[in-house]
Amino acid sequence: MVALVLGVFQATERTVARFTLLAAAGVYAAALFFRTIDNEVCPVLPIGTHFLWHLLIGLVTYLAMRSLILSATTGVGARVR
Repeated sequence: MVALVLGVFQATERTVARFTLLAAAGVYAAALFFRTIDNEVCPVLPIGTHFLWHLLIGLVTYLAMRSLILSATTGVGARVR
């Protein structure tokens, strides 16, 4: 939820990584969905969907860190030309 709020704030600015946190929030929602349906899907899909949770959470971590690094290197509120 915090990433979504901060992502909306960051998207209003014209920064280098303005949609990165919004993307991270969306990927987190997808990861949470796959984690939630894992028990119901296991009888049909023996491998389950838990591995998708781990893969997507890794992507969320990457996107959040990328946003942090780009904001730190370009300065908060730095404009794109």
